[in-house]
Amino acid sequence: MSEIQLDQDHVIGALPQESRVQISLPALQSLRSAGSAKQMKGLAELEREVREGRCYLCSDASGCVLRVVQVVTLRLRRDDGMLCVKVGDWSGSEAESQVIPSKAKIPGTKMRAAELPRQTMERLLTKEFGSYPLEIHNHSIEVERASSDSYGVTTKYVRTVFFASLGPEAEAPTFTRAQILEGGGLETSSNYDYVEYWSLDMRTSSNTQAPIYAWVAEEDYPELA
Repeated sequence: MSEIQLDQDHVIGALPQESRVQISLPALQSLRSAGSAKQMKGLAELEREVREGRCYLCSDASGCVLRVVQVVTLRLRRDDGMLCVKVGDWSGSEAESQVIPSKAKIPGTKMRAAELPRQTMERLLTKEFGSYPLEIHNHSIEVERASSDSYGVTTKYVRTVFFASLGPEAEAPTFTRAQILEGGGLETSSNYDYVEYWSLDMRTSSNTQAPIYAWVAEEDYPELA
């Protein structure tokens, strides 16, 4: 996995949680001083996020308070160019199971306090892919801003995207929608009958929970998300 050139956001993100809280407190106090009674509930939730390590606060060059959320995502492709997306979760056992569907999304997770992007990716791979042989090739960093009206601030999303392909020994059971997923709520338009669903730990004999993925064409992903 290639080294990442760290910027200020990554440096702050990698600090211990208590240090991130201390960095965030002046911005939080500024928001409280300027906030209306209506915003106080949102600010209480924002402080909870800060103290739980889900974000931190800082100010930009103009003095605007930013809520900074750092995430890591995995863009995994097969040799035929199909993109891996997460479409739900399976829980239970072979005797009794439940499928919890979701909109298609690129596998990813929020960075924790004191983590670097590479460590977050390793945590994601361990949790959702186990020993499944993937080859990480490179990465990119994407930054976007969006208004968070409930908090009364702008959120800055710092996304580290890792690009990967299947290793030569990679094998996982695939299932069609008709075989196991339609009854569980993972319906899609008939336009996507080509989709192959797969999971590494699905339908084991012991109680477990496993993510469900699908291989989709890049051009179809925006409509499925």
